[in-house]
Amino acid sequence: MLKIINKKLNFKFRKHCHLLISVSLLIFSSAYAIDVSVPNNIKDNSSFSIIDAKTESNVYSLNADTPRLIASNMKVITSYVALKNFGNNFTWKTKLGYSGKIYKGILHGNLYIIGSGDPTFTSESLTVLLLSAKKHGIYNISGKVIYDGSIFNHQVNSSELYPEPFATYSADPAGLLIDKNISKLQLNLVDHNFELESNYIQNYQIINKLKADESINSACLDTNNYISITQNKPNTVILSGILPASCSGKYAEIFLLDNDAYNKALITNTLANIKIINSGVESGISPKNLHIVAINKSANITDIITVMNQQSDNLYAKTLLLSIGAYKTKNHNTYEDGKQVYLKTLSKNQLNFNELESTLENGAGLSRNEQLTTAHISKLLETIYSSPESSIIIHNLPTPSKDGTLRYEFPQFTNQLYAKTGSLSDTKAYSGYFFAKNGNIYIVSAVINNVNTKTSGKQQLQDFKTFFSQILTKLNNQ
Repeated sequence: MLKIINKKLNFKFRKHCHLLISVSLLIFSSAYAIDVSVPNNIKDNSSFSIIDAKTESNVYSLNADTPRLIASNMKVITSYVALKNFGNNFTWKTKLGYSGKIYKGILHGNLYIIGSGDPTFTSESLTVLLLSAKKHGIYNISGKVIYDGSIFNHQVNSSELYPEPFATYSADPAGLLIDKNISKLQLNLVDHNFELESNYIQNYQIINKLKADESINSACLDTNNYISITQNKPNTVILSGILPASCSGKYAEIFLLDNDAYNKALITNTLANIKIINSGVESGISPKNLHIVAINKSANITDIITVMNQQSDNLYAKTLLLSIGAYKTKNHNTYEDGKQVYLKTLSKNQLNFNELESTLENGAGLSRNEQLTTAHISKLLETIYSSPESSIIIHNLPTPSKDGTLRYEFPQFTNQLYAKTGSLSDTKAYSGYFFAKNGNIYIVSAVINNVNTKTSGKQQLQDFKTFFSQILTKLNNQ
């Protein structure tokens, strides 16, 4: 074990000594200012970087310059890039407009729903928007109702190893996205089994194989934790699983219909429910000179970022990447333009992450490509710490025993550890800030890759978490 006395190097001195430090790291795989022993089974496939946030001095590092998959730790980078491009007051605005003229309750023209990429737009938002047409005297539409999602003209890529096509996290952004494109089926407990409110969603048949176990005495926080969704033939899906009785009255959520099918069905049904006569619903492009009758504003971008990091929402992260392309470029190709601005934003702020230039995929970490070193993650977290974005990002990261993805981990560090989690089938990551009991603040990043799913892999993952916990305990006792 190599033990190094922690020297408080200021930033300028560290910058000029970069070459010397790089050489020393080539000779020694790890540097220590705290006395810890790395378990043998995680030495090669894990990386750690611990920095004193105030002095910017290195406290502990292990394989910190090895690029690794970082899973949802990517969302911290996306948070920073989005705030740098949009500020903290940006909202998405979905508009309702019309062409032609209104005469005696009849619109002689088309009604347009113009999407903005809002990831929080709901069926309730749609109803309120369409009811505003009636307030402007529109009860009958001689033309079409046209929904326009062209603000996003190219989709993001996702290269997860084991994709689940019907899982809610698989939903992608869209120019007009309603209810996250998620279909819901209510579960009702009848004679010790669960029945669905409907066995059909549009042209899909739902085969119900859900069972109830009334001996399970626990709250049903998320029905999707118990339900497996498979497809045995076209337009037929099977729901199977054993659920606690407390799931009665809750909803099973399925990503089933493509965006066009979902939008068309929901808009058609909403128009019928509020009794606006029309000649049909279709996708199209809205003309420039429209009469705008209503605008729906999304939640503030800071609220979106908080939810994204707390709940690790992939859709929100992907939406932020596409929104950068849509709003901050000429939008020739929303996806590619967004990626270019994303990388340029990092570069402009002296965050030159070479490994990300060729691996950036969707900004969510739902990827077998997006890689970063823990040294670079720590550099980003250092930058955030001293930036205006710190007040938005740091204390809105998950913390143990509270709502969020750290809720059931590291309970001894509640209100001390604020970190974004990351998980793939073979990857675990924690990156954020640790507020030690002595008043010191540390930037922490821990990542492990290539964890297999067998017994040895479970032990490896447990040893990784235990070792990370030991480091935090040492920091508390410094």
